[in-house]
Amino acid sequence: MAKYEELGKALEESVRKSCEGKRVGVAFSGGMDSGLVAALASKYARSVTCYTCGTDDSFDVAAGRELAEILGLPWVHCRISEETIENDIREMILATRVSDPFTISYDLQLFCVCRAAGERVILTGQGSDEYFGGNVRSVKIQNAP
Repeated sequence: MAKYEELGKALEESVRKSCEGKRVGVAFSGGMDSGLVAALASKYARSVTCYTCGTDDSFDVAAGRELAEILGLPWVHCRISEETIENDIREMILATRVSDPFTISYDLQLFCVCRAAGERVILTGQGSDEYFGGNVRSVKIQNAP
């Protein structure tokens, strides 16, 4: 139990250092990772706004709206649609000079959140799935007999 307690303290300290006294946005899927980041940020930041990117009927948009309401935090929908996707991708390529389709598919949502946000600090739970789930799976596969 002590190792998980230390992990929790490290996560909270990291969020605190990133946002204490600042206006922050959270790239917010409404899942466990971004929900935890938003909840911790709300303890230390001057203000927290949750930004969810997706189509009108996407799971993340519904989950983000619901969890932001539960947390009592303002929520913004960064809408992506069939009508806007080409221009969103073009704008991202121009701004980042990255045209790799894999990178675009992975980072377009974060780009749209950053474009919409008024805050200079954007927090995410990005990468935690890979770290806590993906790397463990990779290690097990590499070390399998």
